[in-house]
Amino acid sequence: MESKENIFFSNQFGTVSDKRIILNYKTGSENLPIRQVSSVKFHHRRRIILGSILFLLSLSAVLFLYLDGLDFQYIESFIAIGVFALTFPWAIYSWIGTRYILISVGGRNRKRLKVSRTKVKEGKEYVSAVQNSLISLS
Repeated sequence: MESKENIFFSNQFGTVSDKRIILNYKTGSENLPIRQVSSVKFHHRRRIILGSILFLLSLSAVLFLYLDGLDFQYIESFIAIGVFALTFPWAIYSWIGTRYILISVGGRNRKRLKVSRTKVKEGKEYVSAVQNSLISLS
């Protein structure tokens, strides 16, 4: 005899019930029994050192252009513009970082759920709901 499943929480990242959690990826969904989930966390990864190095590289490209007198007759000026155009956005992206939800099942990490900057609140709510259901099982 199977008892009814109670849904505690649901949003775009997945569903949390008393028996399982559902992870909603862009490519599909995955069902995990709640008793097999060992940990869940919201992770924000920043690359400050890489971002600083890239920012210094882009700053040196701008300094080269300034000292060159913004004379666009030589190939070095176009290389400096290219270096700036590539390194400055990458430096900003490295500083901002990436956010994702990481769930471990049986000590092994599952595929990450990527969280955009505009959906951080919803991602943290989903993590909190999974953590609360794990605590209630204990």
